[in-house]
Amino acid sequence: MDFNLFTDGEYTYSPTKYVEKGKCRGGNSQTQSLIKLLKDFKAIDRYWKNEGPQPPDYENAPPHIVKVEEERKEAERRKKREAEEQRRRIEKEQRELAEERRRIALEQEAAQAKAEREERAFRQRQAHEAKIHAMNIAKENDRLKLKEAKDAHALKQAASMSKLRNDENDAEHRRRLKLIGERKSLAQSQEALHWAYTQGLEQGGAGPAGPGGRKALGMGGYKSNLNLGRRLQIEGGRIEEIDE
Repeated sequence: MDFNLFTDGEYTYSPTKYVEKGKCRGGNSQTQSLIKLLKDFKAIDRYWKNEGPQPPDYENAPPHIVKVEEERKEAERRKKREAEEQRRRIEKEQRELAEERRRIALEQEAAQAKAEREERAFRQRQAHEAKIHAMNIAKENDRLKLKEAKDAHALKQAASMSKLRNDENDAEHRRRLKLIGERKSLAQSQEALHWAYTQGLEQGGAGPAGPGGRKALGMGGYKSNLNLGRRLQIEGGRIEEIDE
C-alpha cells in the first residue's frame, strides 16, 4: 500500500526495498529473514527515483514515473540512434573523404609520373637533338674545311698556273725581244756591210782600177770586211765610223 512507502527525498522505497537498500537500522543478519517475512505477508518490491533518470533496478513505480522514464528512455534511445546515425554518417563521410583523398593522391601520383616521363622524354629528345645538331655542325665544319682546302689548293694551282703563264709569257716576251734585237742587229749589220761595200766601191772607183774598172775591198785600202764591221757603230737608224 502507498502508506507503507518511505521516501528520503530522492528515492522512494517499499518495505522490502527499504530493508534491502540498507535503510533499516537492524542488523545485517536479520535482513534476509525480514525480507522473507515481508514477502510472506504479500509485500511487493517498489523502488524508484523521485526525479530524473531512474536507477537500473527501479520497479513498480507510479504510472507518471514510468511514463516519464519511458519517455526519457525513448529520448535516450532516439538520441543514441541519432548519435549512431551521425557517427555512421561521419564515418561514411570520412571513408568517402579518405577514398577521395586516395583517388586524388593516385591521380596526382599518375600525373607526377606522367610529367616525369614527359620531362625525361623531353630531355632525351633535347639531348638527341643537341647531339644531332653538334654532329651537323661538325659535319658542316668538316665540309667547310674541305672546301677551304680545295679552294686554297685551287687558288694555289691557279696562282702556280698564272705564275707559270706569266713566266712563260715573260720568257716568250724576252725571247721575242731578243729575236727582234737579233734581227735588228742582223739588219743593221747587213746595212753596215752594204754601206761599207758601197763605200768601198766608190773609193775603189777613184784609185787604180781593177778588172772591170772596180777596186775590190781587201787588204789594199782597208784591213778586211770584219775589221770594217768592227769600226762601225750602229745607233738607231745611223751607222757611223769610229776610229780604232
